[in-house]
Amino acid sequence: MQRSFPTAWTFMVIVFFCFNQDIDGVNPGFKARVTQKGINYMRDVGLNILKQELSTLPIPDISGSEKIKGVGKVDYTVSNMRVNSFNIPSATLVPDPTIKGVTLNANSLSLAMHGDWRYSAKIAGIHVKDHGSFDVNGDGITLHVTIRIGMDSSGRPTVSSQSGDCVFSIGSLHVKFHGGASWLYDLFEHDISKALKKSLVNQACSLVQNGINTDLSKELAKLDLVAKIDDVAEIDYSLVSAPTFQGGINTANKGEVFPIGKRQEAPFPVPPIPNDPDDSNMVEVWITQFLFQSAGYVYFKAGYLEYNLTQDKLPSGGQISLNTSSTFVKIALPQVSKMYPNLLMQVNVNASSSPDVRMKPNSINGSVVIDAVFFVQLPNKTLTNMFTVQLTTYVSASLGFKGHNITWNSTVIRVDVQLLESNIGDINMSLLKSALDIAVRILLIPMVNEEGSKGIPLPSIDDVIFENPVIKVNQGYFKLGLDVKYTGSDKKTL
Repeated sequence: MQRSFPTAWTFMVIVFFCFNQDIDGVNPGFKARVTQKGINYMRDVGLNILKQELSTLPIPDISGSEKIKGVGKVDYTVSNMRVNSFNIPSATLVPDPTIKGVTLNANSLSLAMHGDWRYSAKIAGIHVKDHGSFDVNGDGITLHVTIRIGMDSSGRPTVSSQSGDCVFSIGSLHVKFHGGASWLYDLFEHDISKALKKSLVNQACSLVQNGINTDLSKELAKLDLVAKIDDVAEIDYSLVSAPTFQGGINTANKGEVFPIGKRQEAPFPVPPIPNDPDDSNMVEVWITQFLFQSAGYVYFKAGYLEYNLTQDKLPSGGQISLNTSSTFVKIALPQVSKMYPNLLMQVNVNASSSPDVRMKPNSINGSVVIDAVFFVQLPNKTLTNMFTVQLTTYVSASLGFKGHNITWNSTVIRVDVQLLESNIGDINMSLLKSALDIAVRILLIPMVNEEGSKGIPLPSIDDVIFENPVIKVNQGYFKLGLDVKYTGSDKKTL
């Protein structure tokens, strides 16, 4: 019975795909590289699990007959064979552009086995049989595995291992028999050693290739390339071109936020990401400002940047009140306090365009233009339009990383206010601007930062966490360096 492919090897290939790609002539919104440092870590994790798998490899019983001079025909069986230990002192896992994938080479492997034997024969007309145990030590073992990595028409990663892509060879097996007439086995040790070699070679490569072509392929087929942000938006991480294998494993991904279930392209250019040989972390990720611009566009089109502010939505006991007789309104809009004493106001805000996000070296700036219509609620519950202003809020942002999410925190640079319409005469714009500046800082920015604390998710993988994030902002994009830690059990299988 074939065993499942180790989870860590699945993790290894999925990590390759969660980060990178490039459609010819089109800039991806999201690129990444698994560096050699990351590849080495995944190699070690994968080999630890492979050792566990091979150590529990089921080896079929071996039966045969041998004519022995002076004895005659002897029927023998070796059974209950198991690998007690499997040692991989060193191995390399490297990207290979020629085969468009990765190759694993491990040399000087060794193993130890134990099993049982029994025989039956007729000697001088007398039926005899006996049994005992044996130990096997193997050395000079090599393992070569090629994993071919590509993509299908939907942008989903594919893996395969073809005939000849796995070579498991054993230099020598030394069989030591114990008990009974084990001297008899010494006469045909070569045949048993040969049969054991063939069985181990077939089993090992069958395990690995079945894992790649069946188990791993099934896991990749289930890989969620669209990550849900909330009930409004989702982010597409599908591949836009096949991975490349220079200096690491490189991918290019769509990296765009869409309305859930729709493909409405955002009307923004995707800035290019220059070549960057940095390999400081296990994974290097480049994310363009386009990802954030597309997110703002989706929420704008969905009407999520519209809001009717009323007194009941303000923090109780806060310094801002929409009562026309409050100190806040008396200072900012003295004529409103006189014209409509002790009434409540309502402010309907609506973004006139989607938020703009710009990245420059070491800085991220954003702006949003909002129309705000101020009403007063009359005693008969009707609303009277007093005036309309346009607010342009400029913010700066810092990025962070928490769990699997890119987070942000914004601060106000300035708020520009322009009067669009007034039904209450002249308005002291200096006083109103100061009041609205306070309102933006107290009301709007905390809402923005609450969403920022949740963040935008990167592709997630079971039993894998990201560590040691390093963020650097450049022209049109930022780079995120990450290390990877596998937290699953070495004995876990799919």
